Amino acid sequence: MIPDHHLSLDPVPPPDYRGEPAGVPVSFPDLVARAHMRNVVTMSVLPDIRIHDGDRDFIVPSPGHRIYCIGSKNLPDDDKAWAREILRRLAYGCFEYASREIVARYARDVQRQLKADPAQDRSLDCEI
Repeated sequence: MIPDHHLSLDPVPPPDYRGEPAGVPVSFPDLVARAHMRNVVTMSVLPDIRIHDGDRDFIVPSPGHRIYCIGSKNLPDDDKAWAREILRRLAYGCFEYASREIVARYARDVQRQLKADPAQDRSLDCEI
């Protein structure tokens, strides 16, 4: 079993590209908060994220931004794990900039804390 503070290292399949968005919008700041991660990026335009009923992620190119549609069929049930998996897929499947920065910062914070006190490996939650 993967400890709570570790993110999955499973490969993230690349998203499809489609012409029309699908799903329910999710607030990016709420997603980061639910993941118990620190938002380290200042943005003038927040990512447009939608959760749809399918099993494949896809991107809808739009003038000036992209719409990221994440498939819900293979998301975890736990709220924190759900948010972390969405951020992971945005970061490493869709290459969404803000998500990549947030996930990378989270990983560095976890590594830093583990180096400072290796005994924390089983209980670290990294709610910084």
